[in-house]
Amino acid sequence: PDNFPRDILPVMAANTRFFPYFDIPFQAGEETLLRSMNRRGNPDAYLRLVADIRNAFTESPYGMAVLRTTFLVGFPRETDETFEKTARFLASLRSVWSGAFIWSREEGTAAADYPRAPAKKTAQKRLDTLLEIQRRMTPEELAFFVGKRVEVLVEELIPLSDEEVAESEKNGIPPSRLALARAWFQAPEVDGSVVLQFDEGSRDSRGNPVAPGSVVEALIMQVNGIDVEAVLP
Repeated sequence: PDNFPRDILPVMAANTRFFPYFDIPFQAGEETLLRSMNRRGNPDAYLRLVADIRNAFTESPYGMAVLRTTFLVGFPRETDETFEKTARFLASLRSVWSGAFIWSREEGTAAADYPRAPAKKTAQKRLDTLLEIQRRMTPEELAFFVGKRVEVLVEELIPLSDEEVAESEKNGIPPSRLALARAWFQAPEVDGSVVLQFDEGSRDSRGNPVAPGSVVEALIMQVNGIDVEAVLP
């Protein structure tokens, strides 16, 4: 974040080929820890950066910028007080996604010789705290997309069970299917998915089939944890 080029924001906002998804690893939310990590910024400056990013996309077709970030816990010299500031910083960010990791000593790095690393049990508790904060925020932030139409990349079709196939054949109607897909605000492997419900053989409003690798238009209906549920409009 220290060298984030703000001049790219109006360029991105003016061109829909750029998705406003920003993965910015803040690592900590307390200034002395940031200095120990060789970061030059501070929490207030980072919050201003996030505000600038969000303000740049309020009028864009995407409607908002999505933030993912990462934190490092258990770093040498981290105390209860400095960690509490990091936890409050994460809550202030209102990130849609974030991850957290426990620091481990690596030979040859500057931090390898730092004293007073927290105990592993303490570090794990702090990691769980950050993940819980994010777990509560993610559905609240994803609610922005409910009722909106978005393009999604279909990645996988959920196989029908034998009972579902038999029921469909008995009734003579196409079975209802589920697919896992991904929208622009979901990075692969680390973020949630779009769970898309559709009828066998149906196509989206542009005639695109629901098949792995295809891009279809979906209507977001609701949030379910870290996922969103959608249908073909």
